[in-house]
Amino acid sequence: MSSAEKAAQKLTQLENDDIRALTAIEIGMIKYQTVPVTELLRLTKFNQRKLEHHLLRVYRQELIYR
Repeated sequence: MSSAEKAAQKLTQLENDDIRALTAIEIGMIKYQTVPVTELLRLTKFNQRKLEHHLLRVYRQELIYR
């Protein structure tokens, strides 16, 4: 199974807020190679704890590197 197929399969297991965090990372990467947490907080409008929770969830799915 290719990495794209694995990622597509994992996307079905994500919550809406996980996708929101991933989208914020993608948008942030327009300006930054490594998106600062402050930028993610601004883009998602999450508080620090909620952002960390959802970043951890997508990290555990191996969809991001930290």
